[in-house]
Amino acid sequence: MVSSLIWPLLASIVSARVVDLTTKESTSPSLDVRPGTVTGSASATWNQNIELLTDIQIADKTFKVVLDTGSADMWLFCTSGSDSMETGRDAYNPVTGTRVNGSDGKAASFNIKYGKGFAEGSVYTDKVTLGGLTVDQAIGCATSVSQDDINDRNMDGLIGMAFNSGGENLPTGLSQTSTATKSALNSDGDSVTTQGGGFLGLFKSDKPNAQNTFMENAYSELKAGLFTVDIRQKQDGAYNFGYVDSTRFSTPLTYMPVQNWHHWVVQSSGYSIGATATTQVNKVLIDTGTTNIMVTTDIAKKYFAMVPKAAAMDSSNWNVPCDAGTMMPDLTFTFTPPPATGATSFPEGSGGSSQMVYNAIVPGSLLIGNLSGKNDGMCQATLSASDKNDSWDLILGDAFLKGQLVVFDMAGVNGYTGQEYPERGQIGFSQKPEFAEELTN
Repeated sequence: MVSSLIWPLLASIVSARVVDLTTKESTSPSLDVRPGTVTGSASATWNQNIELLTDIQIADKTFKVVLDTGSADMWLFCTSGSDSMETGRDAYNPVTGTRVNGSDGKAASFNIKYGKGFAEGSVYTDKVTLGGLTVDQAIGCATSVSQDDINDRNMDGLIGMAFNSGGENLPTGLSQTSTATKSALNSDGDSVTTQGGGFLGLFKSDKPNAQNTFMENAYSELKAGLFTVDIRQKQDGAYNFGYVDSTRFSTPLTYMPVQNWHHWVVQSSGYSIGATATTQVNKVLIDTGTTNIMVTTDIAKKYFAMVPKAAAMDSSNWNVPCDAGTMMPDLTFTFTPPPATGATSFPEGSGGSSQMVYNAIVPGSLLIGNLSGKNDGMCQATLSASDKNDSWDLILGDAFLKGQLVVFDMAGVNGYTGQEYPERGQIGFSQKPEFAEELTN
């Protein structure tokens, strides 16, 4: 991990959370999830070209948070924390909220552990507005946070956009089942119960009782159970909720079924470095909370062997000439939709919902990051090496997302009828108009 490359909250370069569990399972209340008519939009603004921040509102205050598709939790720096935590940022004052109690009647607390770093504190509910959508939301009011996160004065917290149990991946936790993640979101009008859950999908315990993610809480208002991500190189992008804006992509969207009960993971059938193609199946996490594209060491070494003057910083990261330009080969990930075994559905505005193979091209210019800091004409590459884990092989972070319009569709029937993968939930991809024109010229 190199903290100058990956947004500071992700000390382990992976946004899956590790949870300290000491109590027993609880079940969240039933949810009426009949779709509504509301849509919303929020800006995505770069912070030092490392992380993307978006505004949320609570009471009369605005907070800048990372919108993270790699986790399901929400927390903010709390006013009851130390002075060093509050200095230089907006902290959440829970006086406007309601303290959450566990089933034992005692005040609920949370303790999230990262690969390096942590956040802990108390749990409240309050009215949270994001992109014009206002919901009653559980919030972790963090009174103790790792120093790296405290040092990021532009960031006030995080809002997770993964599935309800998106942080649980420990053998000591509860395994996800097909009735635990998506039933509350995708019941097609029936009132259902989300089993498991916990504090924003992380705490499956009596401390606190199971809570819902922002998207679950907003679902009954949204015109469609989805959000889209359109981020751009060194300029503001947008997160849209409840609809697909057809002006933001160039070809019909290709949809891939989600292949993980916890995270936004889909299957890639191959990759290309420049004109050299390799057929290799990989599970890929599409993650707004990671700056770089994280690939295996083998792929990274193949790529940088084709970049003149590329220099390894360590076993995971490389520097490249800042003026490399066309010397940086394009990096392409291929997505091949599998044959559907059941019904499929695609969001309105998807441009025909192509089931053709989609080649997600990342122009080489997007793989040149910030200055190395050594005044040597070198820049940090936004392609890094990382080990695989049980849930995914690769992480396609912001450097990948800059070249694609991506739809995170929680509600769509994805064609699977078995229990190996969720039957609902899919990710749609299309090239952005500006890159489509550049790559065809």
